[in-house]
Amino acid sequence: MASSSTAGKVDQGGSHAQRCSYWLEDISHQGTAAFNDYPANFRVFRNVKDFGAKGDGVTDDTSAINYAIGSDNTCAPGSCFSSTTSQALVYFPPGTYMINSTIIQNYGVSLHGNPNCLPTIKAFPSFANGDGAMGMIDGNPSTYTVDVNIFFRQLRNFVIDTTLLPIDANMTGIRWPSAQATSIQNVIFNMPIDDTVQHVGLVGGGGEVFFTDLVFNGGHDGFIIPGGQHTLRNVTFNHCVNGLSLDAISTIVLQDGTFSNCSTAVKTTVRSGNVILVDSLMKDVGVGVASHYGSPSAHSNGLVFDNLEFDNVSTLVHTAGNTTALSGGCGTIVGWAQGRSFQETTFSTVQGPILPMKRPQGLLNPGSLKWYSQAKPGYDSLSVTSFISARSAGARGDGRADDTYALQRAIWAAWAQSKVLFLDHGSYKVTKTLYIPAHTKVVGEAYPNIFAAGDYFKSLHHPRPLLQVGRPGETGPIELSDLVLGTQGGTLGAILIEHNLASSFPEVGGYWDVHTRIGGWTGSELQAANCPKMPGVPKPPVDMNCMAAFMSMHATKSSSGIYMENCWLWAADHDIDDFNVTQIQIYTGRGILVESRLGNNWLIHTPVEHHSKYQYTFRNTRNAYMSQAQTEVPYYQPNPEASLPYPYQKRLGDPAFDGPVNGPSGAPRRMAWAHRFLDSHNITVYGASYFEYFNDWNQDCMSSNITCSAESFQIDTKSTGIIIYSFNSNAVESMITRDGIPLLAGPDQPNGLSGIFKDLAVYKQ
Repeated sequence: MASSSTAGKVDQGGSHAQRCSYWLEDISHQGTAAFNDYPANFRVFRNVKDFGAKGDGVTDDTSAINYAIGSDNTCAPGSCFSSTTSQALVYFPPGTYMINSTIIQNYGVSLHGNPNCLPTIKAFPSFANGDGAMGMIDGNPSTYTVDVNIFFRQLRNFVIDTTLLPIDANMTGIRWPSAQATSIQNVIFNMPIDDTVQHVGLVGGGGEVFFTDLVFNGGHDGFIIPGGQHTLRNVTFNHCVNGLSLDAISTIVLQDGTFSNCSTAVKTTVRSGNVILVDSLMKDVGVGVASHYGSPSAHSNGLVFDNLEFDNVSTLVHTAGNTTALSGGCGTIVGWAQGRSFQETTFSTVQGPILPMKRPQGLLNPGSLKWYSQAKPGYDSLSVTSFISARSAGARGDGRADDTYALQRAIWAAWAQSKVLFLDHGSYKVTKTLYIPAHTKVVGEAYPNIFAAGDYFKSLHHPRPLLQVGRPGETGPIELSDLVLGTQGGTLGAILIEHNLASSFPEVGGYWDVHTRIGGWTGSELQAANCPKMPGVPKPPVDMNCMAAFMSMHATKSSSGIYMENCWLWAADHDIDDFNVTQIQIYTGRGILVESRLGNNWLIHTPVEHHSKYQYTFRNTRNAYMSQAQTEVPYYQPNPEASLPYPYQKRLGDPAFDGPVNGPSGAPRRMAWAHRFLDSHNITVYGASYFEYFNDWNQDCMSSNITCSAESFQIDTKSTGIIIYSFNSNAVESMITRDGIPLLAGPDQPNGLSGIFKDLAVYKQ
């Protein structure tokens, strides 16, 4: 795996100051919480030692760390449900931080250790959970804050240590229920190694969290995931009783996973959905996957192995009734699946070998058959002199001043000097397109927001990009990370990202944690007071001031080598900054359109939600790798239907939404498509979840016997080499529509999680 990550660099002596030097600690911090009630007093960057933490391995630092997190009224669980106005980055220098009770990680607060000398958070033997909390770090101890609404935070670069506690203590390292635009990266969990140990490293939950570069040493359960759909990449389990324990999950994708000396590598419950192991290794393991497949009470319990190496494994797959479905030993599984399969026109049940699609060479590690991946650039080895601050270069970031020209100058200055542009936290108003040339590098502080505003972005007939990444014919790489893009008011002609750049492997056009957040934030003029939901009120007309964007992202015909990781393209369904998290009704035309002719693109953990016409369209493209393609249809549809309010654009291959208004059972047909494949080739998708939750704001779609849309997945017969592992949908009359013909309709759909969702372990065309 190509990586700029420094996973596992623990301070071990030597020239401490030189070795542990880190630009983020040294750079001048000028970030501003532009729309906070008291921006002058709000501290975006917080060094825990400035709040009294010692990190000396002796002092109880619990109160000091919680003080650093909670100061200036950041969004605390129980008193605040969500916020974009109080985002902060809490930094831990190298050291050992002893704690006696739970650290509470508030909404929008990222915890960030020094990657060159990982700080250790270690529990005293007398550790006790805080009130209502669980574990050394708890991301949501409140019963009032909904896990699936916790966005925009990270936890990076730590060692979590429970080894001082008794092995029979019910001890958890981190409890972290979260959702989109969140991630845990570069964390080592050290727990006692013993067959009777009860410690747990990490408990997840929520939905759509990205986990990468994690190591679990010891413990009863390395990682427990009690729901949702998540991507895990480069995760290692050593000497765990159970490596990965799953319950009520929709889809878990583990790429580059390693299980070593574990009794059970992956353990599921009867309520589990599908598990996919890609390019992974099991060594000295008792049971590879303990599955309940075949039990009358089991949900799908689907399973896919795609390039699994195993060495000294007793049983690879154990299923219901004490049955060995796949024996162990040593070797390599090229492809194997259990669950439901739909290939061309044939539906079947499979439990045995499968033939994966041939992987395009341009998507693989050099000299390898494994998929390529690249860790988010942390610039760990660079000195502070390698960075240019946007605010020092003249940008204000106060949400009011026009920062267009100041930002463009800063981009050019960093590019000309081969430096990284540090985008200080703030809200940057932009009234014309920002051009991002090849070889640009930008990293944000605590998710700064760049937003499109003004008349320039208001034309439906001449849409314009907020960010233009390269021009047609331009070649080379880019690196953008930790940014949020948005719009203000009725910018109905705004394309948030137009990617024209052609990048040639091993260089990529990279986006890591770059999110579109369209509406629902203070300053957007697209909040509950501006764009209230209006169920039952016939539309059109719609309020043009609530037509917020033309498209989230366009990968144009000239583009190639795009690498997206943990990027959420979201048109808001609710007001994040409203105390009651009130639902809102805004309109965006399209999600992501991929027209890259050369292809070789990676879309890793890229949920796309609430766009009017479609979430994903792949048109005349080829050679792509996807992980966790998750969608939601706009909650207001079919009022208005998907053809409105944005007119049909033939040049973009828009769906026409003609023909009958309703499907055979009466469900509306003119709903946004979740995923479309048009004349596209050689695309592998690991995990696809196409959700329908509302019809005109009515949530009956979550009932098992309700259909809320006639169709959601479209593919034409020109498309070839399309394979989806773990295909999930709900509340649709037919799971698949091929050239207008519904397939897998009604009772033919295989039941999945909770009886509400329908799923396939394998779909292939």
